[in-house]
Amino acid sequence: MIALFLITLLIITIVLAVAYRFAFPPAIAMAPAEARAAIKHHDIAAIVDVRTPEEWTSGHARDAIHIPINQIAADLPHNIPDRGTPILFYCRTGRRAADAAQIAQELGYRHVYYLRDGDYTDLAIKTRFAKY
Repeated sequence: MIALFLITLLIITIVLAVAYRFAFPPAIAMAPAEARAAIKHHDIAAIVDVRTPEEWTSGHARDAIHIPINQIAADLPHNIPDRGTPILFYCRTGRRAADAAQIAQELGYRHVYYLRDGDYTDLAIKTRFAKY
């Protein structure tokens, strides 16, 4: 009887985990040209730089929000509380941006993108979160 209960509980847990994973669309990798077009057409509302503070001070995309990758889970909800906000993450190569996008999805953000090539230099288009 207890074994049947535990098996049933395990099956329910697996089904819920799979359903949760498929509830959010996967993060979308964008090339720099695609990201510029999305920003220009207001499909991206916020740009988040996930690099280190040293990398940030050496230069960053205009109007980007700086949240180092190791602080995404704690700081993203404070900086962008609306989980429906379309967010573009970037870093130097795209790896940390992809990781940040995954964390954002786990936090419940629904429109998540990342710059796969890391070339943020041409993202100088104002977003809705721009500080004027």
